[in-house]
Amino acid sequence: MVNYIPTKSKTILTKHRYTDDWFISKYGMNIYRGCEHSCAYCDGRAEKYRVEGTFGEDIYVKTNAVELLKKELPKIREKAIIFVGGGVGDSYQRAELKFNLTSQVLELLKKFNFPIHILTKSHLIERDFDIIREINEKSGAIVSFSLSTIEEKIAKIFEPDASSPDKRLSALKKFSGACISTGVMFMPQIPFISDNEKSITDVVSASKKAGGNFILPAGMTLKEGRQKKHFMKIIKEKFPGFVENYEMLYKNSGQWGNPDVKYYNKINGFDLNKLNYKICKNYKMPVRIPYEIFKDKIELKYEVAVILAHIGYYLKMEGKGGSSYRKSAFKIQKSGIDFGQRTLLFEKVKIKGAGEFINNLIDEIVNERKCDFYDKLRIIN
Repeated sequence: MVNYIPTKSKTILTKHRYTDDWFISKYGMNIYRGCEHSCAYCDGRAEKYRVEGTFGEDIYVKTNAVELLKKELPKIREKAIIFVGGGVGDSYQRAELKFNLTSQVLELLKKFNFPIHILTKSHLIERDFDIIREINEKSGAIVSFSLSTIEEKIAKIFEPDASSPDKRLSALKKFSGACISTGVMFMPQIPFISDNEKSITDVVSASKKAGGNFILPAGMTLKEGRQKKHFMKIIKEKFPGFVENYEMLYKNSGQWGNPDVKYYNKINGFDLNKLNYKICKNYKMPVRIPYEIFKDKIELKYEVAVILAHIGYYLKMEGKGGSSYRKSAFKIQKSGIDFGQRTLLFEKVKIKGAGEFINNLIDEIVNERKCDFYDKLRIIN
């Protein structure tokens, strides 16, 4: 039985120190704490996130979310994509049918002309199709769907109360058909279950067919405590043959719940990260959100940093290093450089230790608003 617990929050927006290069967001929010989708692997269960009560049953509803947002949005003085959702509660879980908070939040974001990124496991997002389309026309929108598999039987075990994979993909197709940027967060890939070549190919193929612009694959974390205990209970019930595998894989998972480092580098004779990359490349699906989707929607400094981080990842997947690009991206994120002011003064931006080639790329991004090297590396639709 689900219990909705109204709460009054002190703040609604979470401001991150840097713009992350996965979701391209610096601001996010949890409208609901706790999630009715009750996904077996959800790390929102972990004690570190301090979600009280029984996860999946006790849903804390921030009834004053809209009022708080009215006060907090005018304080944002930079270009930024607002992430509608968070790590401990889907903004389109069933509670939204009753409280209608996400819809009101979107109306407010439209009024303030902020671009948005929504991540969900629910086809309920189709209810807000018109307003999301309006936001996209005014300032830009990204709609992402989380998938761990497209097999209905597997999804029902691990995501018992989320929309079926077919419904999620159908919703993705609807938004994509309206020229709204869409993609799939293929996360987590469940070890020994949805991390094999066939499963990965099925998800990538279905995402491409539905019209997705990108797909971001990632593994599964399993933190000690409630999260691991709940997940292992399901494994023991449904996949008893994998119990020992999981115990070994997450034996020394640490505070972040990471699997053995060898898992990402080589498992069952292949490199999982590179397998993902190879399959996505075959289907011409970018494994990072493409530049044209976030161009001019975040501060120029963060645009540059995100592009360099993406280049670093692509080079790594191609077996060509890439660490210098990732380091330069981090330096830029930390810096106080005003790229826009430098451009007005016709000054070339130089990042210490980046090298001539990277600095030339930065100059190209800042002054020509493009990056040919990035376009050659990435996978283009």
